[in-house]
Amino acid sequence: MPPPMADEKPSNSSVEPNPATDALILNSSAAQAEASTSSQRKTEVEEAADRLYEERIEEEYAKREGGA
Repeated sequence: MPPPMADEKPSNSSVEPNPATDALILNSSAAQAEASTSSQRKTEVEEAADRLYEERIEEEYAKREGGA
């Protein structure tokens, strides 16, 4: 087998690092972290809305039981 040429890449490094791709990967990770934070906020808002809904339903049932 002939020795590798100077411009050949070793078999385990078929892809050279690409700063543009690396930046996209980092931005994607940051976007995912931000999305999980916003989903936590949404969950808190949903929980508050659920509590309010439950309270209003209980009041409505109480009205109906008293008037029936």
